[in-house]
Amino acid sequence: MSNDQFAFDQFDELEARLRRVAHDAAYAVVWDRTDREVDEKLGRFDFAPANVQINLADDVLDSGLREDAELPPGAQSEALCRWLRGVALSNMEGADLRRFRVRVYGSKGSAILETGSYACRRVKAPFEFPVIPALRDPDGKPLTYTQASERGAARGMEALAIYYAQWGQLLLGSVAQMQGINNQMHTQLYDQLRGARGQVDQLLASVLESRANEIELAQDHQLAQTADGARTALLKEAMDQLGQAARVMVAGKGVSPELTEVLGAISGSPELMATLTDPEVRKLMREPANLQGLAQMLKAAAAQQAEAD
Repeated sequence: MSNDQFAFDQFDELEARLRRVAHDAAYAVVWDRTDREVDEKLGRFDFAPANVQINLADDVLDSGLREDAELPPGAQSEALCRWLRGVALSNMEGADLRRFRVRVYGSKGSAILETGSYACRRVKAPFEFPVIPALRDPDGKPLTYTQASERGAARGMEALAIYYAQWGQLLLGSVAQMQGINNQMHTQLYDQLRGARGQVDQLLASVLESRANEIELAQDHQLAQTADGARTALLKEAMDQLGQAARVMVAGKGVSPELTEVLGAISGSPELMATLTDPEVRKLMREPANLQGLAQMLKAAAAQQAEAD
């Protein structure tokens, strides 16, 4: 940013007050006070001789400058004012007006020697038409309007050709860059597709293996049920044959048909046979009173069934 685009308000009065206290000052601090409710600290200026010389010099100082070097009268205040202007200008980006507050402190911040405010505002410079020198030929004679127009057209075409060449180079470079990005994208997509195909193959193999295990388990379960059914049928058939054999044996020994029927019914029930053959049950049946009670219970059950029918 050029300095002639900005102006400072209330700075001359502030500079005069700073000159009176600069020789006793240790450092100064500046804040941005554009927003009255917010103080934004922008920087600190130390009155050390080396720092003062840096802000006064137009070029970079010699690194061998001693800190205790003697300074001319008024050098401290001049360096501080230059620094304050620089801080303001460096913070004017995008703003038309900013306000600043500066405070000067004594040694180790023990006292405030001076405080003040100033503003920096943007100034619009008046428009000035550029001065165009007269065009001349190689011999130094001024060109006519036609000659100047032809020369201007030739230079314009030359500049246009250069711009077109630069545009073509930029376009070719962009196309090459886009082609490289496209090739890289295709390569990445191909790698991802190949990896996805491998994952699909693994998933399909897992599904087929799981299905085969399910079918095998179902077949084993069906075979087990078939085997259990066959054993049950064989057991029932064997019990029936035993019951028939028992009835034939009893009939051969002269047992009445009614008793034979009862024995056949008992032998045809595996649960009843298991109950009657239980040692504890046989022990109870040795007692006549228990047999009498069992007989009465069966008669009562038969009577209730007859009434229900």
